[in-house]
Amino acid sequence: VLPPNTAPTAIQMTTQPTLTAGSLTNGQSVGTLSCTDFAPTGSQNDCTYSIASQSTAGAFTISGTSLQVANMGLAAGSYSVTVRATDANGLTRDEVKNITISAVVDVTAPNITSGTSLGSANIGTSSNSSLTFNESLASFTV
Repeated sequence: VLPPNTAPTAIQMTTQPTLTAGSLTNGQSVGTLSCTDFAPTGSQNDCTYSIASQSTAGAFTISGTSLQVANMGLAAGSYSVTVRATDANGLTRDEVKNITISAVVDVTAPNITSGTSLGSANIGTSSNSSLTFNESLASFTV
């Protein structure tokens, strides 16, 4: 007599490299899904995947075993998706998967909008000058 079939016991997600707001594309992979589900014979069952719920409606979708971006306009932040794995006998398991989308890093150097000339200064002497930038700076040393 074989033991009864049981629902999947885990859903794994192999995540992709960092996701960055502003460079997302529809269909871009967030991660690859797999499940742990053993048949009564001891062999591994395959699962199908669906989204049971998500923190932002329409943000993500599933195609086969791939969790994907469905809204390329997502802002930086944390999102949660409840993934449902269904085995061949219709038994299910839900697990929350958290996804982080990083902010775009601004690498543009600030521009000097005004300033006073340093003039000519001799080595070892001090001189005062004032510069104004188009954005605030965290720190600045000359």
